[in-house]
Amino acid sequence: MAKRVTGLVIVLLGMLLALTPWYIFPVCGKGRHASKDGNLAAHHGCANTLKAETALGLLAIALGLIALMRPTRKVLFSASCGLIVLSGFVVLFPLQITGLCLNTAMPCRTGTLPGLVTLAILMALVSVMGLIQARSLK
Repeated sequence: MAKRVTGLVIVLLGMLLALTPWYIFPVCGKGRHASKDGNLAAHHGCANTLKAETALGLLAIALGLIALMRPTRKVLFSASCGLIVLSGFVVLFPLQITGLCLNTAMPCRTGTLPGLVTLAILMALVSVMGLIQARSLK
């Protein structure tokens, strides 16, 4: 049972990551900040970040499910290494790759970005704990 906790936490973090730009801290043009026609095209960086973070969240969920189904040393080690890489991309997408609005008062900068950075830190911590747990398994 204790071997499966890391996989479960990874799944939960992946779900939070996938939902953050949509509902928890919505990016510009989504949720309560939507334009009249509901189009995200006016906010290209925000829309691209939304799609990228959703995909990264789904990848984290897949890693967690694999670690849940087969909690062996190699699988847990691999899932934890993959989660470290994903946590780096969680921060890189809004800051460097896809970007966000240039206006610092926009909701994507005041809500979404700090939420994503916090999730990336949590994901990195969970992956380190998973690496430590993998070392203790036979």
